[in-house]
Amino acid sequence: HAKAISPANPNIVYGWYKGALQRSDNGGKSWKIINSNLPQIVFLAAHPKDENIVYAATIEGLMFSKDKGVNWDYLSDDLRGFITLSGFAVNPQNPSKMISYSGKLGMAKSADGGITWQSIGEKFNGETPLYLAYDKQNSSNVYTITEKQRVYKSADGGNSWKKVY
Repeated sequence: HAKAISPANPNIVYGWYKGALQRSDNGGKSWKIINSNLPQIVFLAAHPKDENIVYAATIEGLMFSKDKGVNWDYLSDDLRGFITLSGFAVNPQNPSKMISYSGKLGMAKSADGGITWQSIGEKFNGETPLYLAYDKQNSSNVYTITEKQRVYKSADGGNSWKKVY
C-alpha cells in the first residue's frame, strides 16, 4: 500500500492498492482506478502547491504525473531504473527542492524540481532510510526514519544529519 493526500487540495487522495493507482476526489469517500499500467509503487507524494502533480517512487524509478495520476513519465534519468528508491520528499515551501534516498545515489538532493540530483554522501550508520519528510513550518528541517526505526534530522536542508532517536 501507498497513500498521499494533496496538500494543495486535501480532497484529492491517491492510493496504490492491488497493482493499481486509485484516486479519490472527495477526501476518500469514493475511489476510482486511474492507472493500472504502472510499475509497482513503493510510495506516493503529492506536490505541495499544484493539485495536479503527483510523484510515485516505483521499483523502476521516480515518476511523476501532471494530470492527477492519469499519465506518467520518469522525473529524471538520475533516478530511473531498478535503483531501490526508498525515500522521497518535496519541500513544502519551495517545491523545486526535493530529497531522495536510493541504492544508486544514497541520500541526494535536487534544486531544480527533480531533473538533476546530487549525492550528499551520508551513510546513516549503514541503515537504510525508508521515509523522508520536510518540516512544514521550517523546511530547513528534514527527517528520516530508517529500517531500524531510528530517526535522523537535518537542520540544514539535508546536507548533514544527526540521529535524534
